[in-house]
Amino acid sequence: MNKSMMEVEVSPVVQEDASSQPSVEITPPQAVEEADEKMVDDLKNSNNKKSAKISKLKEDIIHLIHEILEQNDRIKYLSERLRSGRGMMPKSELDRIA
Repeated sequence: MNKSMMEVEVSPVVQEDASSQPSVEITPPQAVEEADEKMVDDLKNSNNKKSAKISKLKEDIIHLIHEILEQNDRIKYLSERLRSGRGMMPKSELDRIA
């Protein structure tokens, strides 16, 4: 066998007494479960708030689409009147549409 293959580096193991070891706190399982439940509840609340906001934004978008369609219809109507030579509507008619 090759000499380099047989060489193994061994580091010395130093044992310290128990008083010099850092203390490790162990969290009881119940506390972990409570923390997990709180995290799940927080996530649910966050998701509910986001869902409500998304629903509100959808309603706003639908409302704006309807407004755009109404304005588009008015523009088409007025454009057709101008093309046909009837000109603009009297102010009373414009007020009625608006």
